[in-house]
Amino acid sequence: MTMISIQQRILIITIASGVFASVMSTSMLSIAFPDLVRAFTIDYETLQVRNILFFTFFAVGLPFFGKITDRVGPRVIFLTGLALFILSCVMSATMTQWGGFLFFQSTQALADAMIVPATVTLIRHQFPETKMGWAFGWFSATLALATIIGPALGGLILKTYEWTMLFYVLAFCSLISFLFAWIRIPHNESETNRGEKTVIPWFSGLSLGAGMILFQFFMLEPARKIMWLGIALLAIGLFLYSEKHHAPLLPKRFYRNVRFLNACIRVFLLFMVVNTIALYGPSYLRDVHHWPPDKVGWVILIDSVIGVSIASLAGKAADRNPLLTMGTGIGISIIGTALFLWTVFGHSYLWIFLLIYLLSGLGSTLTMPSQNKIAMTSVPKEQTGNYMGLFQMIQFITGAFAAGAFGSFVEGEKTGQISSSGFSLTILISVGLLIGALCTVWFDRHLTKKQAEEKRSSIQPLP
Repeated sequence: MTMISIQQRILIITIASGVFASVMSTSMLSIAFPDLVRAFTIDYETLQVRNILFFTFFAVGLPFFGKITDRVGPRVIFLTGLALFILSCVMSATMTQWGGFLFFQSTQALADAMIVPATVTLIRHQFPETKMGWAFGWFSATLALATIIGPALGGLILKTYEWTMLFYVLAFCSLISFLFAWIRIPHNESETNRGEKTVIPWFSGLSLGAGMILFQFFMLEPARKIMWLGIALLAIGLFLYSEKHHAPLLPKRFYRNVRFLNACIRVFLLFMVVNTIALYGPSYLRDVHHWPPDKVGWVILIDSVIGVSIASLAGKAADRNPLLTMGTGIGISIIGTALFLWTVFGHSYLWIFLLIYLLSGLGSTLTMPSQNKIAMTSVPKEQTGNYMGLFQMIQFITGAFAAGAFGSFVEGEKTGQISSSGFSLTILISVGLLIGALCTVWFDRHLTKKQAEEKRSSIQPLP
């Protein structure tokens, strides 16, 4: 197997550091949701507008900036995204009006959408296929470290300071990442497609983003469902027209790549569950079980501790047998998620929630390197940014879907608080989604066997 140099180890840590603050922001803000509800005098349903806008801008921006990354190179997009992230965090902290806060949170989402396609493109070009699982394992370990620090640090900050301090901390962390990346990430002209003309798909990106946002409001506001659905379908229609007649946002004929499509379905199902638990789990502990924010942060910490501990091993397992590793991880996640149902009946013992987040962390850590490797190796190398931007769009749009689909009924009769009944129904649906994801692993295994048989038959000598 190819040896990994010290420089490559430093490079993967540098690449991962770019999304360090972004990952921390998700866990920090999930703990701070009750504080945001009080600060802006809103309820949980209104709070979901932030999640809908953030995850939609982030998700739609991924294939958009992925296409630009293939054109100009990942280093430029990576550094630009970090700079914009720093600015948006500082401005979010200064906002006193809900509208201004939403604007700069949307800006932060666009910054994240610039950084993520650049990271996977750098990994694709800097590491051989035989070490790609290893690289994603280290990448996952660095991100897990961010989620270790995020909940604990977020809980401590909220215990001592106002919620605005969270954004100043995030801005400082991103500034360190920016300086580190400026020094360590090399200029590499071979990672660009400068000889090809790339038309920026402005209209496709805007129409798709509008359609997704409007569809979330269709799910969130029952009183105006027909109006939101009609406008959403119109926006999606404009997107489809633009894809056919103008600059396309999505890779051409990507729907013919069966393995890639199966990976897209799987990542949607998996991250619907991941984002649902991330959005509502901390608030469930605070509102239903009456835990203080710092205790919530320390319990969630176990998820990330597992991620850091075994991420490298999970990456190596992904290089050896990605389907078996991924199927095992999903099975463990099913058990961990289902255990939430036990706590709905009033059981708030510390060890139960530690076990839940331990199993969730173990399952996710085993699943993600294999999932990313399978998706990435199924697409053309020269279109890595565009394809993986689409893949990540599907992955992260689940945050908006989770907010829109569950935001209206997870809240109880007491406005601004999570209910046990709504949360239990959410968990039941999540278990069903994970079972669906496990079925896609079986299909992938079947597809792999079929392709292997076709390859063997094609090389048999003719009589």
